[in-house]
Amino acid sequence: MSHVNPELGREMSAAELVVKSVVVIGRDDRPNWFTVWVRDIGQDYVAFWAGEARTILLVRIREDGKLADDSGAVIHVYEYLGAV
Repeated sequence: MSHVNPELGREMSAAELVVKSVVVIGRDDRPNWFTVWVRDIGQDYVAFWAGEARTILLVRIREDGKLADDSGAVIHVYEYLGAV
């Protein structure tokens, strides 16, 4: 993420994610980042829930532990620290 945002903590790996936690996700090539819930964690995937949009985003866990969408782009996940 190229800009500083006081609501964001450190970047998290797939292994650090916990179901029912709130995180911020996004891609380097997209201007919008989204606050979502971690809905489910499987052996090779993570499902995120965007409540307001009523959307589930399913991303795969790559062999290197990073998350990727169906295009292969890396999905970054940051701790959500809350509104300041």
